[in-house]
Amino acid sequence: MKLSKSQIIITGGGTGIGKQIALSFALAGASNIGILGRREDVLLSAQKFILAAPHAPELQVSYAVADTADRASLDNAFNKMHDRFGNLDILVANAGYCNNPMSILDADTDNWWNHLEVNVRGTFNTTRAFMPFSRSEEVDGKTSSKATILNISSGVGHLPATEQLQGMSAYAVSKIAAAKMIEYLGSEVPGLRVVNVQPGAIVSDMGSLDERSFLYDDRMFEACPWFYL
Repeated sequence: MKLSKSQIIITGGGTGIGKQIALSFALAGASNIGILGRREDVLLSAQKFILAAPHAPELQVSYAVADTADRASLDNAFNKMHDRFGNLDILVANAGYCNNPMSILDADTDNWWNHLEVNVRGTFNTTRAFMPFSRSEEVDGKTSSKATILNISSGVGHLPATEQLQGMSAYAVSKIAAAKMIEYLGSEVPGLRVVNVQPGAIVSDMGSLDERSFLYDDRMFEACPWFYL
């Protein structure tokens, strides 16, 4: 994929996986990267971090404060990015939520459902806010999308409910639902490329080696990505 003329937007781009994805795009020669998140100070720090790394001379990194659960804030953010970069090429739907894993019967109801609000409705809102500003072309009088959506999913949504994963029901349900939604979106919009990405277990604000014993990697295979198995 040629990145030198691509306009890339990443939700949850201020921390963790999102920030590293933005950095990877910068290292790969991207020209325009937009990061979205809820905290301006975090986004500003990430912007400086990305620009401090080796990058294309023309690289621009912009940020906008937005909450994926709030459609109005997303509309404002994507409008800002469109004004800055023009038609948008790539969306990385990365913003997510995983908090206080508990069994279904013991879980706080609001917290359990908040996983769906952020991981499903948030992704729903994000894609709908992105598409009107995304790149497309007219082919034989019909509109064909030229955009790509990368949805950051999780292998936990595809795995059986084993003892090792007890308490992860809210996160697993929300992630498999969001993945299926993205799959349907790709079938509904001609030309649109969609990919569900399972990054493996990553130490970030949502996942810590100290919090869950199954977040473990064997350094003998440190060059290989690994997944919940």
